[in-house]
Amino acid sequence: MFCRLAPECLNENKFSNKSDVWSFGVVLHELFAYCDNSLNPKRLCLQEIGQNVQGTSISMHLANMLANNWRLPAPPGCPPKVYSLMNDCWTYDFDKRPTFSDLSRKVENMIQDDR
Repeated sequence: MFCRLAPECLNENKFSNKSDVWSFGVVLHELFAYCDNSLNPKRLCLQEIGQNVQGTSISMHLANMLANNWRLPAPPGCPPKVYSLMNDCWTYDFDKRPTFSDLSRKVENMIQDDR
């Protein structure tokens, strides 16, 4: 689904571990939204794009929105540390996104901080 794709996937059809990190951020969003359909990433993206846009131009509009720093909003009740982690995953420049090892350490630290 295009709303889970990183900008480099939309723009250049380029996939990597870093684009997987982007998608992981979307999965985190879905988890903390408790899979509430009204907070579905596809629905939120399409609301932002507008209902008059259809077909392949949806991907183009989404790519422009992401380039202009639009991101999924924090799900209600989502801890700020978790939303910050999501935003780290959604860094536009893929070279600046965390690795999965970085994410693992950050999650471990969050768990330790909550004990």
